[in-house]
Amino acid sequence: MKFKLTKEQYNETSESVKSLYKEVDGTYILDVDISESDDFQRLLKNKNDILDEKKTEEQKRLALEDQNEQDHIKNLEEKQEYEKLLGIKEEKFKNELQKERDSVVVLKKQIETSMLDSAVNSLSSSLAGDRADLMRPHIRSRMVMKEVDGEQKLFITDVTGTASAMTVEQLEKEFNENELFSPILKGRQSSGGNSDNNGQGGGASDFTEQEKYFMHETRNLTKQAELMKENPELYKQLSTKYNIGTRANMFRGRM
Repeated sequence: MKFKLTKEQYNETSESVKSLYKEVDGTYILDVDISESDDFQRLLKNKNDILDEKKTEEQKRLALEDQNEQDHIKNLEEKQEYEKLLGIKEEKFKNELQKERDSVVVLKKQIETSMLDSAVNSLSSSLAGDRADLMRPHIRSRMVMKEVDGEQKLFITDVTGTASAMTVEQLEKEFNENELFSPILKGRQSSGGNSDNNGQGGGASDFTEQEKYFMHETRNLTKQAELMKENPELYKQLSTKYNIGTRANMFRGRM
C-alpha cells in the first residue's frame, strides 16, 4: 500500500481503500495510525521479548561467572593456595578501583562542562542579549577550566590561549571596548529613530552597519571581504541570514 496517491490513482482504488486516505493539497495521504495496527503491535512485542531475553541471558552469564569465581576461590582455600587467593583479591580490588576512578573522571568532566557553559552563557547574554549566540564562540575561546587544590576553577585565557589572572569582569570590559564586536553588543548597536544617541537617531532602519553590507539595496562586497577577515563568525551569521553564501564564495575565489 502506497503512502501517497495521485487523484487518478485514488479514483481507481476500491471504496474500502479510499477510506484509509485523506486529501491534502490535491494528493491523497495514507491516514492510518500504525501504532494501533496488529502488525505494529506484534513487531513491538517481538522487540520487547528480544530485549527481555537478552537481559535475562546477560544476568545468567554474570551469575555463572560469579559462581565460577566463588567455586574457584573455595577450591583454592581448600588447597590452602593463599598466594593465588591473594592475587585474585588484588586483581578484583584493582578492577573496582579503576571503575571508581573512571566514574570520578566522567563526573569531573560533567561538572567542568556545566560550569564552563554556565559562565559562557551568562557573559554572552550580559554582553549581547538576544544576539548572545554570536558572542558565545568568542567568549568560549577565552575561557578554560582548571583543577586547583582539588576544585574546578574558571580561568580567562589571554590571546595566546594561556590561562591568566584576568577576571570575568575584565574580559567583559575587553569585549565592550573592542570595536569589532560593537554591532553585536547591547547598547552599541545601530538603532532607529527611537535610539538614545545624543538625540540623533539612526533613521528608520534598525540594521547594523555590517548588516547593510549584506542587504540587497546596500550590498558592499569589499566590506563583506573585510568583515570576513576581521570577524569570521559575524560574517558567517550575516551571510546565512541574507542567503548570499554562493556570491560570497565566488567573490572569495577572485581574491
